[in-house]
Amino acid sequence: MLGLVWVCAASAAGDTLMLRDGTRLSWQVTSVQADGAHGAKGQQVPAGNLARVEFAAPVLPAYGAGVVLVDGTVLGGALRKFSAKVVEVRTVSVGLLSVPIASVAAVYYGAVPEARELSGASPGVLLRDGTTVPGNVMWADAKSVGVLGGKGLQKIDAQKVRLVVRSSAPDAARVVLRNGDRLAGEVVPQGEKLSIEVAGESRTLPLEAVKIFRYQAKP
Repeated sequence: MLGLVWVCAASAAGDTLMLRDGTRLSWQVTSVQADGAHGAKGQQVPAGNLARVEFAAPVLPAYGAGVVLVDGTVLGGALRKFSAKVVEVRTVSVGLLSVPIASVAAVYYGAVPEARELSGASPGVLLRDGTTVPGNVMWADAKSVGVLGGKGLQKIDAQKVRLVVRSSAPDAARVVLRNGDRLAGEVVPQGEKLSIEVAGESRTLPLEAVKIFRYQAKP
């Protein structure tokens, strides 16, 4: 059963606030609101001056597999279904996610992929040894991946696969979680939690889960 307990969760002295002018502040952030970030000693920075908030809470292990959406969202979890119409993933951070295949950029096995791995990626399968198998992905599960390309239909052992790519994905994350998940949807800060759009649905995450929150979207 997937699930994540955000241990060692309390925001601590040493949280970092990066301002739009390049100034760096360090104090304990207790809440993030639409009007800005608030501190334990009454400090406040207006949202218009903030670039991002980086929380001092420790990182947590990533799940080791997951899905990448076309908006740049990356979520770790167990792949339950990959068909011509829909992909279902039991994610660690937001629970069961069922999305149209057109909204999926990639499925990954192993470490959370870096943004550079996804930018400009072409359809096909990237193996752990660096070999690329171009073609259209027909299925993907915990045991194997099927890709239809110039050599016909190939069945590849999932243990050899690094990425199953349908399309490229931008580096557009507004929120980075402590377990490495990256969320690119619209964000509404609500004090000690964030409301964020994931695959067209609003999901709520506690601030304890967050490592980085960008008030300003990446240019």
